[in-house]
Amino acid sequence: QGLKLIARQAEGSLRDAISLLDQAVSFAGKEIQEDKLFELLACVNRQYLFNLSGALVKAEPKTALEILEQVYRAGYDLKQFLKEFIDHFRDLLVVKFVSEPGELVELSEPEIDQLRKQANMASEEQLNLIFEFLLQAEEKLARTEYPKVVLEYAFVKCASIKPMLGIEELISRLDELEQKLVGSGIDREELELRQDESYQTSEQKNYT
Repeated sequence: QGLKLIARQAEGSLRDAISLLDQAVSFAGKEIQEDKLFELLACVNRQYLFNLSGALVKAEPKTALEILEQVYRAGYDLKQFLKEFIDHFRDLLVVKFVSEPGELVELSEPEIDQLRKQANMASEEQLNLIFEFLLQAEEKLARTEYPKVVLEYAFVKCASIKPMLGIEELISRLDELEQKLVGSGIDREELELRQDESYQTSEQKNYT
């Protein structure tokens, strides 16, 4: 797990990875504890990231704000925190859309399983919207004097997205509804006629 963390921080650079590993050994000795590694690399404890993504996909704004408060009180740089959370949520999206994401994410199998469980709690549309809101928050964070307020607003916005039906599921439900109406003796033309008559009646009432 420690090596994966170093690789993630090195962002693909072998030289940087070796340098970070040397620093870790000098800082913590040959047996490097994960908390010491987090301290050395100034990275966010990943439990915060998993807890926050769970709160967002389950639409729990209060929990999301509580996690942000914990991060703030722990003294983390909020811009760095958001950067790491965006990377984390990117991994969640990969796990959602890719059946075997092992080579595309620098995560352990238990972490992949945890992300997969979270990803399955939300629709593709909901996850895409959350990711867009996070990217918008990153842009705002770069030019604000109130980073905590920006993140509070962004996380509440992300956690307030109502579950949405996918297009395929919506079409399927409409087809089922049409079949029920046909079975009850109402065909499509009659249904559209009734809708038109209802609309015209409503317009007449509004006019008078």
